[in-house]
Amino acid sequence: MTTLAWTNRALLMSRAAILVGFDFAWADRKPGAICSAVFDGDCFVEFREPEFVGFEEALIYIKSIQRSDLPTLVALDQPTIVPNADGMRPVDKAVSRLISWIGGGVQPANRGKLNMFGPHAPISIFLEKLGADENPEVARTAMRGLHLIEVFRNVSTTHMGFHASRGSYWSHIGISPLFSVSEV
Repeated sequence: MTTLAWTNRALLMSRAAILVGFDFAWADRKPGAICSAVFDGDCFVEFREPEFVGFEEALIYIKSIQRSDLPTLVALDQPTIVPNADGMRPVDKAVSRLISWIGGGVQPANRGKLNMFGPHAPISIFLEKLGADENPEVARTAMRGLHLIEVFRNVSTTHMGFHASRGSYWSHIGISPLFSVSEV
Protein backbone atom coordinates (compact mmCIF):
# COMPACT_ATOMS: atom_id res chain seq x y z
CA MET A 1 0.00 0.00 0.00
CA THR A 2 1.42 3.41 -0.93
CA THR A 3 1.94 6.06 1.70
CA LEU A 4 -0.77 8.21 0.12
CA ALA A 5 -3.24 5.33 0.18
CA TRP A 6 -2.31 4.59 3.80
CA THR A 7 -2.79 8.26 4.72
CA ASN A 8 -6.19 8.40 3.01
CA ARG A 9 -7.21 5.12 4.66
CA ALA A 10 -6.15 6.38 8.08
CA LEU A 11 -8.10 9.59 7.58
CA LEU A 12 -11.21 7.77 6.44
CA MET A 13 -11.14 5.45 9.45
CA SER A 14 -10.49 8.24 11.94
CA ARG A 15 -12.94 10.03 14.16
CA ALA A 16 -14.31 13.49 13.53
CA ALA A 17 -12.02 16.29 14.67
CA ILE A 18 -11.08 19.92 14.27
CA LEU A 19 -7.54 20.22 12.90
CA VAL A 20 -5.52 23.41 13.34
CA GLY A 21 -2.17 24.15 11.73
CA PHE A 22 -0.07 26.91 13.30
CA ASP A 23 3.35 27.88 11.95
CA PHE A 24 5.17 30.61 13.80
CA ALA A 25 8.55 32.30 13.51
CA TRP A 26 10.39 31.21 16.63
CA ALA A 27 10.21 34.60 18.31
CA ASP A 28 7.34 37.05 18.50
CA ARG A 29 8.92 39.47 15.98
CA LYS A 30 7.20 38.17 12.83
CA PRO A 31 3.63 37.00 12.38
CA GLY A 32 2.82 33.36 12.00
CA ALA A 33 0.00 31.77 10.05
CA ILE A 34 -2.88 29.63 11.23
CA CYS A 35 -5.60 27.69 9.43
CA SER A 36 -8.09 25.00 10.31
CA ALA A 37 -10.29 22.27 8.89
CA VAL A 38 -13.14 20.23 10.31
CA PHE A 39 -13.10 16.52 9.49
CA ASP A 40 -16.46 14.80 10.01
CA GLY A 41 -15.13 11.24 10.02
CA ASP A 42 -15.58 10.82 6.27
CA CYS A 43 -14.36 14.03 4.68
CA PHE A 44 -13.32 17.59 5.35
CA VAL A 45 -16.45 19.72 5.66
CA GLU A 46 -15.05 23.12 6.66
CA PHE A 47 -11.82 24.95 5.91
CA ARG A 48 -10.61 28.32 7.13
CA GLU A 49 -7.91 29.77 4.94
CA PRO A 50 -4.58 30.77 6.50
CA GLU A 51 -4.52 34.00 8.47
CA PHE A 52 -1.50 35.94 9.72
CA VAL A 53 -1.51 35.91 13.53
CA GLY A 54 0.64 36.46 16.57
CA PHE A 55 0.51 34.18 19.60
CA GLU A 56 -2.38 36.08 21.24
CA GLU A 57 -4.45 36.05 18.05
CA ALA A 58 -3.72 32.33 17.64
CA LEU A 59 -5.12 31.67 21.12
CA ILE A 60 -8.31 33.59 20.27
CA TYR A 61 -8.59 31.75 16.93
CA ILE A 62 -8.18 28.30 18.51
CA LYS A 63 -10.60 29.02 21.36
CA SER A 64 -13.17 30.38 18.89
CA ILE A 65 -13.31 27.20 16.78
CA GLN A 66 -13.28 24.64 19.61
CA ARG A 67 -16.45 22.61 20.03
CA SER A 68 -17.53 20.56 23.01
CA ASP A 69 -18.53 17.61 20.80
CA LEU A 70 -15.21 17.25 18.89
CA PRO A 71 -11.54 17.01 19.75
CA THR A 72 -9.37 19.87 18.52
CA LEU A 73 -5.84 18.97 17.44
CA VAL A 74 -3.34 21.81 17.10
CA ALA A 75 -0.30 20.96 14.97
CA LEU A 76 2.40 23.49 15.85
CA ASP A 77 5.52 23.92 13.74
CA GLN A 78 7.69 24.98 16.66
CA PRO A 79 9.52 23.16 19.45
CA THR A 80 7.19 22.58 22.38
CA ILE A 81 9.14 20.22 24.64
CA VAL A 82 12.71 21.41 25.12
CA PRO A 83 14.40 19.39 27.88
CA ASN A 84 18.02 20.11 26.98
CA ALA A 85 20.02 23.02 28.42
CA ASP A 86 22.18 23.39 25.30
CA GLY A 87 22.84 21.83 21.92
CA MET A 88 20.10 20.08 19.95
CA ARG A 89 17.19 17.97 21.11
CA PRO A 90 17.38 14.29 20.12
CA VAL A 91 14.47 14.76 17.70
CA ASP A 92 16.26 17.69 16.03
CA LYS A 93 19.35 15.53 15.58
CA ALA A 94 17.25 12.76 14.07
CA VAL A 95 15.73 14.95 11.37
CA SER A 96 18.62 17.37 10.76
CA ARG A 97 20.32 15.16 8.16
CA LEU A 98 17.18 14.86 6.07
CA ILE A 99 16.44 18.58 6.31
CA SER A 100 20.05 19.41 5.41
CA TRP A 101 19.95 16.98 2.48
CA ILE A 102 16.99 18.83 0.97
CA GLY A 103 18.62 22.22 1.44
CA GLY A 104 17.14 23.35 4.75
CA GLY A 105 18.41 23.64 8.27
CA VAL A 106 17.35 22.71 11.77
CA GLN A 107 17.56 25.45 14.35
CA PRO A 108 18.85 23.99 17.63
CA ALA A 109 16.22 24.27 20.34
CA ASN A 110 17.53 24.45 23.90
CA ARG A 111 16.71 26.09 27.22
CA GLY A 112 19.87 28.17 26.97
CA LYS A 113 17.94 30.39 24.54
CA LEU A 114 15.85 32.06 27.23
CA ASN A 115 14.14 34.50 24.85
CA MET A 116 12.93 31.57 22.74
CA PHE A 117 12.38 28.71 25.20
CA GLY A 118 12.65 30.17 28.69
CA PRO A 119 9.67 30.45 31.04
CA HIS A 120 8.84 33.97 29.79
CA ALA A 121 9.37 33.25 26.08
CA PRO A 122 6.37 33.82 23.78
CA ILE A 123 6.01 30.08 23.05
CA SER A 124 6.08 29.20 26.76
CA ILE A 125 3.37 31.75 27.53
CA PHE A 126 1.32 30.55 24.54
CA LEU A 127 1.53 26.90 25.61
CA GLU A 128 0.56 27.74 29.20
CA LYS A 129 -2.43 29.83 28.11
CA LEU A 130 -3.49 27.25 25.52
CA GLY A 131 -3.62 24.51 28.15
CA ALA A 132 -3.67 21.70 25.60
CA ASP A 133 -2.88 18.05 26.31
CA GLU A 134 0.43 17.28 24.61
CA ASN A 135 0.21 13.50 24.45
CA PRO A 136 -0.15 12.22 20.86
CA GLU A 137 -1.32 8.80 22.04
CA VAL A 138 -4.22 10.40 23.90
CA ALA A 139 -4.99 12.69 20.93
CA ARG A 140 -5.32 9.71 18.57
CA THR A 141 -8.40 8.36 20.33
CA ALA A 142 -9.79 11.48 22.02
CA MET A 143 -13.47 12.17 21.57
CA ARG A 144 -13.18 15.77 22.81
CA GLY A 145 -10.74 18.22 24.33
CA LEU A 146 -7.82 20.32 23.13
CA HIS A 147 -4.66 18.51 22.03
CA LEU A 148 -1.28 19.70 20.77
CA ILE A 149 1.43 18.05 18.69
CA GLU A 150 4.71 19.45 17.47
CA VAL A 151 5.25 18.93 13.77
CA PHE A 152 8.21 19.23 11.43
CA ARG A 153 6.66 20.84 8.36
CA ASN A 154 9.80 20.31 6.27
CA VAL A 155 9.79 16.58 6.95
CA SER A 156 6.14 16.12 6.03
CA THR A 157 6.24 18.27 2.90
CA THR A 158 9.40 16.51 1.76
CA HIS A 159 7.61 13.20 2.17
CA MET A 160 4.93 14.55 -0.16
CA GLY A 161 7.54 15.52 -2.74
CA PHE A 162 7.81 19.25 -2.15
CA HIS A 163 10.15 21.57 -0.33
CA ALA A 164 9.81 25.33 -0.49
CA SER A 165 13.53 26.13 -0.47
CA ARG A 166 14.38 23.86 -3.41
CA GLY A 167 11.08 23.52 -5.25
CA SER A 168 10.25 19.92 -5.84
CA TYR A 169 13.21 17.61 -5.33
CA TRP A 170 11.25 14.62 -6.55
CA SER A 171 10.39 16.24 -9.91
CA HIS A 172 14.15 16.59 -10.53
CA ILE A 173 14.42 12.81 -10.48
CA GLY A 174 11.29 12.24 -12.58
CA ILE A 175 8.62 11.77 -9.91
CA SER A 176 5.66 14.15 -9.92
CA PRO A 177 4.88 15.86 -6.60
CA LEU A 178 1.39 15.49 -5.14
CA PHE A 179 0.81 19.26 -5.36
CA SER A 180 2.45 22.36 -6.80
CA VAL A 181 3.40 25.69 -5.27
CA SER A 182 0.22 27.24 -6.67
CA GLU A 183 -1.87 24.68 -4.78
CA VAL A 184 -0.20 25.29 -1.43
